[in-house]
Amino acid sequence: MIEMDTPPCVHVVLRGRWLRIIWNHHLHLLQARHILYYISPSIFIYPTICDTCTPKPAMAPVKVFGPAKSINVARVLLCLEEVGAEYELVHMDLFQAKEQNSPEHLARNPFGKVPALQDGDLVLFEARAIAKYVLRKYKTEQADLLREGDLEEAAMVDVWTEVEAHQYHQALRLIMLECFLNPTLRGLPTNQAVVDEAVEKTKKVLEIYEARLSEHRYLAGDFFSFADLNHFASTFYIVDATPYGSLLDSYPRVKAWWEDLMSRPSFKKISANMTTKV
Repeated sequence: MIEMDTPPCVHVVLRGRWLRIIWNHHLHLLQARHILYYISPSIFIYPTICDTCTPKPAMAPVKVFGPAKSINVARVLLCLEEVGAEYELVHMDLFQAKEQNSPEHLARNPFGKVPALQDGDLVLFEARAIAKYVLRKYKTEQADLLREGDLEEAAMVDVWTEVEAHQYHQALRLIMLECFLNPTLRGLPTNQAVVDEAVEKTKKVLEIYEARLSEHRYLAGDFFSFADLNHFASTFYIVDATPYGSLLDSYPRVKAWWEDLMSRPSFKKISANMTTKV
């Protein structure tokens, strides 16, 4: 009597056609032979282990280096959460220990910035590049945030990803810097003149977003994408950690879009680990 530890595929020849059956590992080949014989005496069975049935070794989770409260670390973590990938966050102290300047981290990112990602032997830096790598590697029908299967949709994702980097984030960045990062993490006073100028710039950007979101539910179209995800951290800090979160109130479609994003499980999870109002 032949028995295998791993449940095999049994390839069966029945009237010249290949079939495949899988049975519980407690079922012996001899028992299977008798069962199949009653179906047809002309059946021949060939026990094999196929690639599809061979247990795959567990993959080590990817490692993300950087503090959870970092805007760019959050960008990568959101992507990992959205695609359901396993990962390990390796915290780094950027302000006291300045671990970003350590030889170990400079080997990961020669510019001394966060995040960096390690996936086996592959090491990447630059948050948006890491994020795209994650979204491509773990893409599924349900988690297709780059929309690269559709040329026009992918182009719109790219457009609004660029808008976030060069318009939206640049407008909000100074408010966040002056009202949150400088006073809470660096002990520096707020420069109100810089804030006032940044607020006016932000309003102009939000007007454009309001118009766009009056046409579509999300920025690239009527589908959630990488373009929307990229707006998370800077918007989160403006709303929860500065006196200027009420800016969104004057733009109802922008506010509804933001509330929609914050209702996603990934956004809730990542925001819970980020520094908020102090």
